[in-house]
Amino acid sequence: MKRVLLVTILVAVCTFLSGWFLAWWWFAPFVGIIGFWSKLSISKVSAASFSGIFLVWFGLSMLFDSMNASLLSQKVAQILQIPNRMWLITTASTFVATVGSMAAVTGALLRKIINV
Repeated sequence: MKRVLLVTILVAVCTFLSGWFLAWWWFAPFVGIIGFWSKLSISKVSAASFSGIFLVWFGLSMLFDSMNASLLSQKVAQILQIPNRMWLITTASTFVATVGSMAAVTGALLRKIINV
């Protein structure tokens, strides 16, 4: 349990820092390295990375959305014909968390292939 929490926190910190300074997708290689290093089962690595990334992206999206009075997210939701801005933020966070979860699983599977 401690190791899962540690992986979740490491993934969240790497996601936050890479998202702040690099392009949105740069968290994936870092999460893959964490998945390789963690020595957790594939399901635990997937769940830990998904939850860490989702929480960071959802929190930052809500923060930035509130900073501009939801103007941009409402317009994008209208263009994409999404019912409201929360669907947009949740869908985007879920998509990004799925990408990160696949990166972590790839790292864990690579560790199994190499037998480290």
